[in-house]
Amino acid sequence: MSLVKWVILFILYFNFCFSQDTLTFEKFFSYVLQYHPVIQNAGLSTEQANKAYLLKAKGQFDPKINYNLQSKYFNDKNYFNFYEAELKIPTYIGADFNATYNYAAGLYLNSDQYIPASGLYSLGASFPILRNLWYDERRFNLQSARLFNNNSKIFLNAQILNVLDNIIDSYWNFYEKYNTMLLFKEIVNNAYARYINVVNATKTGEVPFIDTLDAGNQYQKFYLDYQKAILDFQNSRYNLLIHLNQRKDTNFIAPAIPDNFLFENIDTTFLIQKNPEILSYQLKLKQLNYEKKLRIEFLKPQLNIKYNFLLQPFSEINYYPLNTNNYKWGIDFSFPLFLRKERAELKLTNLKISQTKNELTFKQNQIENKIKIYYNNYVNYYQQLQYGINLTRRFYQMLQAEIKLFQTGESNLFTVNTREIYYLQSKQKVIELSQKYLFYKSWLNLLKQYSKEI
Repeated sequence: MSLVKWVILFILYFNFCFSQDTLTFEKFFSYVLQYHPVIQNAGLSTEQANKAYLLKAKGQFDPKINYNLQSKYFNDKNYFNFYEAELKIPTYIGADFNATYNYAAGLYLNSDQYIPASGLYSLGASFPILRNLWYDERRFNLQSARLFNNNSKIFLNAQILNVLDNIIDSYWNFYEKYNTMLLFKEIVNNAYARYINVVNATKTGEVPFIDTLDAGNQYQKFYLDYQKAILDFQNSRYNLLIHLNQRKDTNFIAPAIPDNFLFENIDTTFLIQKNPEILSYQLKLKQLNYEKKLRIEFLKPQLNIKYNFLLQPFSEINYYPLNTNNYKWGIDFSFPLFLRKERAELKLTNLKISQTKNELTFKQNQIENKIKIYYNNYVNYYQQLQYGINLTRRFYQMLQAEIKLFQTGESNLFTVNTREIYYLQSKQKVIELSQKYLFYKSWLNLLKQYSKEI
């Protein structure tokens, strides 16, 4: 490649890079929370869904109006007309209160259907005596819905943490590829400048001709590595777009590797105790205990007592005071002789409780060890990074010293190239270590953030 073409390529690439937006990790993760489809679905399946389930559970206690009409006409005869309107009010204690109006007229009525001509009012209630007295399905549904709705943040954070590894890894891989590309860009520029200087020095006889081959080979090798680094960076950027659902352009770059890295002490005990995934299992276990309480309630006989006061409609002319001797009452009793269905449902609930306990134990052990491993990696990579930075600084100093010696004729090109390769390998190692360190640091910090929100 000629010098003119290289300069043009460099200028175009320089303008391209500096016209792009720097995508920091904080900015990237804010985009992820807004647009990532998995996280969006997590919000729909937790916070919004739990609110809907709570509304549904409360709806079981909504007052209800019922109206029933039956009428028969045949051969110009009014056999019967029945009207019944009822207002029923369920309550949290298990009793149902009701107010009813009945009207009946016609030629053919049964004796138990005769009521005053103006109709008949009734006020009363139905009370459970055995089953459903202390607990019933309505209260179970409401209690479960309140439990999940009040702790929606825990379930949402748990689902976010499930996809956190892949998201964070994609970003820091993008960061690594970008800084690797910048490193090879620097190395290629230096190698090309040295190649030109060696060619010029060869013309004056200052260096042997074979040095032009050595310098050219070094430049060509670095240029090929640079092209691969560009490709890896572009692919990592496309891979990052998977998590930025609404963003289609690639007009962004990663931040450059910082000069210094800060270490933060993180309380792993807190991360384990307040981990949203563990807390979500504990909440599921609590909900299953509610269900067990309901299944035990179903083992009791069902005995309901119904009682209604009967009142005649009154007007300005006719007034009928409340008469406690006018009433209607009844008893509903049922009990399965073998209780096979009820015993089986209780057994299945106990099995689910045992399974959930086992899953909770496994999840606690899994998360505890994962957090410890990640923290150990976080500490270890920080230490390696400090050594790597110091080593890279020394290799760079040796390279610069060797270049000066080469320029004064006290060294040779082979030694300069060797020093440059050592510097390149050391700088690549620093970029790799910084990628790993920042991955574990951001993962632990996000886990701390989502654990504090609970």
